Amino acid sequence: GNYVMNYQYYPVFESPNISGSPYEDETKDSDIFDGIQLDFSNDWSIQKDETATTWDADGRSMDFSMRAFTSSFGSKTLSGIAYPADYEIRFTDSTVAGYETPADLIDKIYSTLPVFLRPKAVKTNFYLFNVTDSQAVPFIFSGGIKNSANIYELSNGAMLSTFFYLPGDTDSSDAYYSWVINFRNQGVRARFREGDVLNIVTKKPFRKGDVFEFTTEPPEVDEDLAASSLEDIQVVPNPYIVANNMEAPLPPAVTSGRGERRIEFRKLPADAKVYIFTASGSLVRTLNHEGDIHNGTLAWDLKSRENLDVAFGIYFYVIESSVGKKSGKVGVIK
Repeated sequence: GNYVMNYQYYPVFESPNISGSPYEDETKDSDIFDGIQLDFSNDWSIQKDETATTWDADGRSMDFSMRAFTSSFGSKTLSGIAYPADYEIRFTDSTVAGYETPADLIDKIYSTLPVFLRPKAVKTNFYLFNVTDSQAVPFIFSGGIKNSANIYELSNGAMLSTFFYLPGDTDSSDAYYSWVINFRNQGVRARFREGDVLNIVTKKPFRKGDVFEFTTEPPEVDEDLAASSLEDIQVVPNPYIVANNMEAPLPPAVTSGRGERRIEFRKLPADAKVYIFTASGSLVRTLNHEGDIHNGTLAWDLKSRENLDVAFGIYFYVIESSVGKKSGKVGVIK
């Protein structure tokens, strides 16, 4: 019968790990395939990117630290997970609550504590957004200052205990404990306004579900550069002398005759043709450059179009291509 077979080519199949892995020994990112070798720059440790994290708040800012660590609440222990995502803290008007801690989240985390010891569900004039997964992020806020509208604002010592949902989830009971963000301000308190944003960028290693796609660009000829490079064409050797040292030696066990005879035309345009004439103007040979743009060399074996060895003397050549012509002469010396 007739069969149709499809397959996916995995260039790193025999080398699934990337170089620098703290989990598996690996010396390279991939094997060479189709003339290409992948070189990844992976962040193995999930942490705040100090350089990329910025305030977009017209000069208003606060220093803060960000880490994931283990916390204990009564008999319950929570291990923070450094979730690899970028975040934005988006501020609203000081009289408008952007966020209120879900009561069921507090009940879940502090279930082992008496009710009177549990934190309250407070309203804040900002909310936290996971830019990577396009999800709002639940958090428990402590510290800060309550303004006249009974809404809490950031201040020195404020702390966000953040959580995360797996993509697609929004139920607080499915939230996982994650980053703890501690704010500190040196000097005058910064009162943030609607439209202010804190952009938090993390260094993220590759994770399950990530897809890396790339497309290579095909090579192309720069005709202006090729035309200006016609004068760089070389004829080697010139003159040609019998038994030139660039020729390959005789094969093993062969003791008479001679090896390959050749004169090379180098740095040719991709579509070049080389015409070789005697001093009297008779056409000796036509050579076609059939290589690609990466190979500009064409060899003449010093034979005529009748496959006879040419005589010693002076020969003229004309190189024709779509970008121009060049002519010259080459000597064959006994």
